[in-house]
Amino acid sequence: MFCKASRRSCRHTAKQSRRRRCLARVVAGVCLTIAAAASPATAAHGVQPNPQALHWSFSWDSAVIADMGGVAPGSSTDNLFRAGMDADGPALGLSAAWHFAATVACTQNGRSISDEVGDVQGVINLDAESRCRPYTLSAARDFGGLRATLGLIPADQYFDVADSCSALLNSSFGVEPTWSRNTVAPIYPTAGAGAMVSWRRGAWLDRAGLFQADPNRLDSAFREGALLIDEVVYHDAVAGSGIYKIGIWGYHLRSRAPDSLPRANWGLYLITEQPLAGDATAFFRIGLSPDAASGIPLDLQAGVSVPAPLPRRPDDQLSLGVALAELRDGRTETAFEATYVLAISGHVSLQPDLQYVLYPGGTQPSATVLALRLHLEID
Repeated sequence: MFCKASRRSCRHTAKQSRRRRCLARVVAGVCLTIAAAASPATAAHGVQPNPQALHWSFSWDSAVIADMGGVAPGSSTDNLFRAGMDADGPALGLSAAWHFAATVACTQNGRSISDEVGDVQGVINLDAESRCRPYTLSAARDFGGLRATLGLIPADQYFDVADSCSALLNSSFGVEPTWSRNTVAPIYPTAGAGAMVSWRRGAWLDRAGLFQADPNRLDSAFREGALLIDEVVYHDAVAGSGIYKIGIWGYHLRSRAPDSLPRANWGLYLITEQPLAGDATAFFRIGLSPDAASGIPLDLQAGVSVPAPLPRRPDDQLSLGVALAELRDGRTETAFEATYVLAISGHVSLQPDLQYVLYPGGTQPSATVLALRLHLEID
């Protein structure tokens, strides 16, 4: 789930870079520690590891993008490499109630294609400045039906997620612009320090999160303010119901917060994912941020996801979507997208993508965007 808002607001000093390199070493150390704890040598010390409790994953996404129209015609390439590890408590000789996660992400990208298009939603969700960074470093513990998580957390992996539009490449189908563009949110490409609590009762789930106001400055912790968000989910899997979500967030800054941060504001969102005939799913999302400090007070996304659209291609997926972002001055940007995920093997897929952006930024000429994305994954 992706947005380039953080890219435009990042201003890294040499000291911050050293801190990130130090944190990257900590992440590597945690990975090595858990790997060592889960190795056969651990059994010699009386701890019997569970081989299913440790999971490694590696992925590489590469996209070639070209646009016609907008501010100016242009082209670019985006690359994202991720190495991640998830471990349950038994891998460390702990209770099964414990869960750990660590991820490192590296991006190697050309110029931002959105600078050429002039759009505000972000036509490619891989867009980010070139760097390597720790992306997740968290520990979670279950207490019956409640789970508490603490650490470096990307909020877009848990909040405002609609799985049925995840194949679409426009960033607005990841995190809605009403909170990704009106705050410095802890989302791709920069996670932030935070804490989450989630609890489930029957078909109902509630999750709440508290995140630092500026994830680009890990040393600031919560001294500059915080982003608070809560989401309620209803999904009766047994009855085969749709998925329904409502979320509300508040972005609060303290007086010491720098002027470069967005001003305090708030918003809410609604999500529905409804099964259709066959395995197709329709989705609808709407986000509101009516505060005067919000540059985007309204957004909307809708579309359909169709698995296996062609006979004898059970792993392919077709997705169609439309995304709308209303700007504070009343102008509207609308993106239409069609994409097809072609599964080459269980680890490799190729994805051609077509977008037409109507009035990028509310004022620019309409643009056509073509992209081809390659995805490789080993887990």
